[in-house]
Amino acid sequence: MAPLYFRGASAAIVVYDVTSYLSFVNAKSWIEEIVAKQPEILIVVVGIKVDLEPSKNTVTYTEAESYSEENGFLHFGTSAKTSKNVQELFHEIARKLPKPDPLL
Repeated sequence: MAPLYFRGASAAIVVYDVTSYLSFVNAKSWIEEIVAKQPEILIVVVGIKVDLEPSKNTVTYTEAESYSEENGFLHFGTSAKTSKNVQELFHEIARKLPKPDPLL
């Protein structure tokens, strides 16, 4: 069923909770499945709840950033509560996606 979610997509936003290491592990599994089915897709790894006290984090920004960088993915830390990096996330996706041919 999962491939139906991303079939034909140009980008995938895979979200993990910075306070839950299991969510990061699960996000990596989703990414593996996406890349296996659509290797050319733009992957964006997004950590949520970055507004919380850093002592609550079980996934460090450095770990997630390193994983993303090593695999050629974009990485953002975001907060729905404060809107931190939400606009930037979508602007960067729009910037990275191939532009349509105006002659088509």
